[in-house]
Amino acid sequence: MKNKHSLALAGGAVLVLALLSYPRWSGWLRSETPASGTNAVPCINGSLPIPEQYHIHPELRMVIDGQEVPLSADIGLEPGCERVLHTHDADGVIHIEPNFQREFRLKEFFAVWGEPFGPDRLLDRQGEVRMTVDGEPNSEYGELVLKDKQKIVLELR
Repeated sequence: MKNKHSLALAGGAVLVLALLSYPRWSGWLRSETPASGTNAVPCINGSLPIPEQYHIHPELRMVIDGQEVPLSADIGLEPGCERVLHTHDADGVIHIEPNFQREFRLKEFFAVWGEPFGPDRLLDRQGEVRMTVDGEPNSEYGELVLKDKQKIVLELR
């Protein structure tokens, strides 16, 4: 009888710990928008497949004072962590490769990159930033939801 009682107590303790830790691991399993910043964009979980519909590639082009500024290669690629938002080359393609369904915003990419961006700032420069998405003026700036084959142009004047 004592063994059954101990087993029940141990099982109850495991259940309580699981319930208390739920907020920590539930966001990883669900589609959830975390706070902004580099740590808000998780590393790709290599043990899970990346569903094709979540693997997208918007393109970003930046122009400052009439000069094209290439997007850096290897943004979001760190030893032991390939961020869900990253680049491989300086070709302007942003790779988005989550194992879960969630919208990612342009401000999150800039946070991973560690560069400032907004309506009056692009990289280390201040001034009016004009943004077009697929050739149309857009004023969402950091709130822009990134989509496959989207063509984003940021021009600082």
